[in-house]
Amino acid sequence: MLPLNTFWDFTDWVTGLLSASGLTTQLLGILELKHRCSFNHSFVYIRYEGEENVVNTFYCLAKHFYPPTINFTWTKNGVEVTEGVFNLHYQHNDDGTFHRISTLTFTPQEGDVYSCKVEHQASQQPLTRTWGKAEM
Repeated sequence: MLPLNTFWDFTDWVTGLLSASGLTTQLLGILELKHRCSFNHSFVYIRYEGEENVVNTFYCLAKHFYPPTINFTWTKNGVEVTEGVFNLHYQHNDDGTFHRISTLTFTPQEGDVYSCKVEHQASQQPLTRTWGKAEM
């Protein structure tokens, strides 16, 4: 099993698969033109208004990215959180890109600050969205 922060190169995987199946490099060229690495959208939103001491769920949405490899990291007050995290399956968009949602179920306490960091190979730096007391 790969660590959660490991990315595999989807283009390399497709290249290997097509080479093994005997398909021509012309097909690879078409794939590269149609699907260049891209990623530029992520959002964090909450299910409820963030009432203290009530179980809540954050949703971190990454959309319109290609290839379909992405990493979500949740933090609470700057410390990585893994309990209560669930990553939904990749979903295919009509334009050939993908979207994926990661959720964090938690009970907010006064002063807590939560963040979702989204990493994708097409992005030069991670996209981070933060929620804290000011948004409650």
